[in-house]
Amino acid sequence: MTDGVAVLAMRHGKANALDIELCQALCSALDEAAAGGAAADWAVMAEGPGRAGVTELLVGVPFPAVALELLRLRAGEAQARPLALSGATFGAGQALARGLVDEAVPAAELADRSLAAAQRLAALGPAFGLTKRQLRRRFFARVHDLAVLDAEVDAIWKAPATLERIQCFMTSLK
Repeated sequence: MTDGVAVLAMRHGKANALDIELCQALCSALDEAAAGGAAADWAVMAEGPGRAGVTELLVGVPFPAVALELLRLRAGEAQARPLALSGATFGAGQALARGLVDEAVPAAELADRSLAAAQRLAALGPAFGLTKRQLRRRFFARVHDLAVLDAEVDAIWKAPATLERIQCFMTSLK
């Protein structure tokens, strides 16, 4: 933690696929950083070959309530549905246009721009934290109401057929 900013980097296989292992590691890292109020407040994506998207349905994996609500929060209600149902992935410019990221920058500037954005938000102090809570109030209410469905989601994620689909999908990326 430096100047109120924690830097978390995802390096999990070729695609940083949000499988159970990565989600658990992210939750742990975010729990540690939560004292600095971390919650992906500003997303910066490098221009280049990287892709962003929501590919779970392509491999037969259902969405946990939190994932869908985060998608709605990030991209907006109008974009969430087509993003979730299409499985399409996008380069930085298109990801920006669809609300998946807040900035698209040259790869060489990614670390500096991300850190600068985080420092700018951290410097806003308590007013920023309150504004975040206000913006996310419906998100937390919806997640709480939908939590009962996550047991069903978890069962499908852990099913042998689902794990096989995920493995085939990851192999196809190589």
